[in-house]
Amino acid sequence: MSANFALKRKIEILRMGSRPVISATLIMIATLVAGCASLVSKGKLPEVVARHPPDIQLGEELILLEKPPIMSSSLIDKEGTAHVFVVDEERQLNHIEILGDKIITREFLGIIETKQAKFLDTVEHPPGKLRVLAGDKQYFQVAPNLEWQEIKGNRCARFVPVGDDLFCAFVIKGEEISAPERTDYTFGLFLVVPFVYWSHEHASKLVLAQESQNGWIVRAVVDPDTPMDANSDFMVGTDSLGNINFLSFT
Repeated sequence: MSANFALKRKIEILRMGSRPVISATLIMIATLVAGCASLVSKGKLPEVVARHPPDIQLGEELILLEKPPIMSSSLIDKEGTAHVFVVDEERQLNHIEILGDKIITREFLGIIETKQAKFLDTVEHPPGKLRVLAGDKQYFQVAPNLEWQEIKGNRCARFVPVGDDLFCAFVIKGEEISAPERTDYTFGLFLVVPFVYWSHEHASKLVLAQESQNGWIVRAVVDPDTPMDANSDFMVGTDSLGNINFLSFT
């Protein structure tokens, strides 16, 4: 099957805008796709890898909470055990451990200030050590069945494991990293009198910090030369080449 041919036919559909022609062409494209799939299954297209669904069987439904959580995060550890962390309506951070189709642990970790905690994040690093980020607190368990420990004054928002190193990302005030300064103007109307005032602000920035024996050390600043603020709602992760990628609002 020619991909160029299929693309040309698709362009023709958009240009013609005729429903009968569109329907007939879609049927033709579906037939071509089905033909390609059958060729793959017969080994006629060796350059195309046939994908098969995993052989899985669904177990019984597990009720973790009676009401929807405010926030949640989860991971599967190196032993294959699932760990679910949820903050309920009463701002309680709970840890639910699931093995197979059974809940084997349900425990309370602490009270979370939801105004500061906009999301949870979890990681197992190094293997066997679970960590949870929740607002200005970080919880960790150095080994299974041991007590959870709490660290206050946490600034990290997202974990970024890279090999043997552990990084985290968060938004920092511009004054702390000498970010560019800008002038913000505010216009308004008091009764019938217009007014304007301004202020000088340093741009808040998204940073990447590395864990060390002395705490977290800032290693990189995203867009360090722009006067725009970085929003605290962002995504970060690594790709197959080991590059760290950020997606954020400004």
